[in-house]
Parts: sequence; C-alpha cells; structure tokens
Amino acid sequence: MNKKVYFAAFTTVIALIVLLFWRDKNNKNPVTSETKTEQQLEQVTAQYNPGNELPKKVNKKKLEPKIIPVALKSATAIVAKQYEAAIQYPAYSQPLNESDHDRLNPNAFFPVSSPIGDGSQKVTLQLGQYYFIYPEPIELSVSGPNLQKVAIEVSGVERKKPLQSLNAKREDGVFKASIKGSEALPRELQLKVLAQVDNKIVPVIAQVKYMQPSAELITFAVPYSDNDAMALPAKLEVYKSGVYRLRANLFNGNTPLAHLVAKLRLEKGTQTLPLKAHWSVFNASQRQLNLRNFQVELMSPKPGVPNQFGRSQIESFDINDFQYDSLQQVPYQATQQEQQRLDYLTQLANP
Repeated sequence: MNKKVYFAAFTTVIALIVLLFWRDKNNKNPVTSETKTEQQLEQVTAQYNPGNELPKKVNKKKLEPKIIPVALKSATAIVAKQYEAAIQYPAYSQPLNESDHDRLNPNAFFPVSSPIGDGSQKVTLQLGQYYFIYPEPIELSVSGPNLQKVAIEVSGVERKKPLQSLNAKREDGVFKASIKGSEALPRELQLKVLAQVDNKIVPVIAQVKYMQPSAELITFAVPYSDNDAMALPAKLEVYKSGVYRLRANLFNGNTPLAHLVAKLRLEKGTQTLPLKAHWSVFNASQRQLNLRNFQVELMSPKPGVPNQFGRSQIESFDINDFQYDSLQQVPYQATQQEQQRLDYLTQLANP
C-alpha cells in the first residue's frame, strides 16, 4: 500500500467516527454526553484534506479516544502499523513487489461481461488500457461462446447518439476491432458492444477516457548521485502548464524494486523533472536496472477540473554504469508531517 492509500484509510476512519456521532445524535441516543468532544472530532474531519497535511492546530490531548468503537480502533491500529512501515522510506521512492498490481499496471482496464441466457456463460469485452492519449487507437476484443457477429457503437457518455459504428472481425477465436484515434473524440467515451449469440443480441457496455496529451516524456538524462538517492532527470515536452506528477517503476531485470514519484510545476516547452531512487532500494547484485510503466499526469488545478494525462515516447529506460557506492547510505528520517500523522493514528488506536 502507498501513503495515499493510508491517508484515504485514515479519512475513512475519522469519517466513520463522526458519522456514528451524527447518527446517534439524530436518534436522540448519543454515545456520550461529551458534546464538546463530538465537535472536536467534527472539526478534525472538516480540517483534514486528503493528500495534504494533518490539521496543524489539532490539540490531540483534548480528544476522547475512549468513545471510539472497538472495531474502529482495530482498523485504525492496522492503518497506523502499515503507515509506520511506509514512512521508513521516502514518499518519492517506495518499495515495490509483484503484488502491487495497481502500481505495476497503472492504466489497467478490467474486463466487462454480460451474461448469456441463464448466466452460465458470458460475453466479455477486453481493452488493453482504461484511458487513451491521442493519437492512440482504441483496440478491443470480444470473446464468448458461439459468437456469430459483433458490432460496436462509439458515443460520448453525455451524448447517447453514436459517433461511429463498426463491425469487429474474427481473429483467433475472438472478435477484434480498432477505433481510430481522433482529436474530435470526447474525453468520456462509451463503447457499446452488440454481440450476436445464437441469433440473440447480448449487449456489453464499457466507459473509457480519451484525451489530448498534456505533455510527452521524451527520455531520461544520465543518472547522477544526489546525496542518498540516484537522480534520474526526465526530459518532457510540456504542452499545458501546470503541476505535473511523473510516476515510474524501477526494475532489476523483471523484478520490481521501487515505485518512483516526482511532482513539480512545469511551464510550456522542454522541461526537466527529476525522479529519485533512494539508496535503500538497491543492493550490490543489481546490474540490470531499468525504468518502466511511465505515467505523466497533469494534476487538477481546482475542484471540478479533471486530471489530464500525457504520453511517453519510450517504453523503458536502461540504467548503466551507475556507481552505487557514491550514494550516502543513511537511514531515511520521516518528515515532521509524516510523524504527526503517525502519532495521531497511534493515539486514536491506543487511547
């Protein structure tokens, strides 16, 4: 789990506590007569903004953890333990293993199925990814028993009128189709598959995103030592100014080592955004290091404005001849904000 997941879990725990107070108050059966404590908890929830810092002015000693239900205490204890393990490493360079599917496949599309008849068999729609960046084509496949014909309707989510229709072609036992990329395609797309099975039509509907690129990852410069981390300068061509987040996964051969994240405001034009890999993810036997799974993201500037994504000209970047002994091998020290989060979670879990 990454730190963002811990923040979300923390928020959920606090929200459940406040919800419990609200419910009992409206039922005229309050959990406690300490209404001041209830107000404090509500203030904590109002002040806490997921992804940012914990409220700086929270007086933790004045909270009354004894009123927190046992189940929520247990949940908070688990989150606190996991978060404590996470902050042993810097946020920009978190350990990665083969079970971290969301990080290894950041743009994965989960297949969508519709039952045939009694539901014992299904028609399944599969795509290679969830969001597409112009000029990428949208390639899909449809599988199922006794498929006779497959038609696809492409429309905007808000406009139900089809933008285009096409028929899939049978290849290797499945039906495949490719929708040509276009600047005219709306961001929110609906794909409606009409599969003919035993002379009956089985519909399968999925939604994907199609975007114009906000920036493009071109390559990486030669890595260099930056105190306790390897710095990997990413070269980007930026089409829209804003705060960018670049993600990549570091591998030794095919073994995942670390999930790397960098965030910086970039202006239009050719810009550099350095990723960093903390010394703790390396060992002396690693000689086939490479970066993969790039994700270029333009962060939302305000509520209601969705994030945008960029694309990459490269699929991987090999790291050669880096001197690992040039890195300062000192344990990572959690930031003040990270320690505050941990202390707060610990107090809630252990009143």
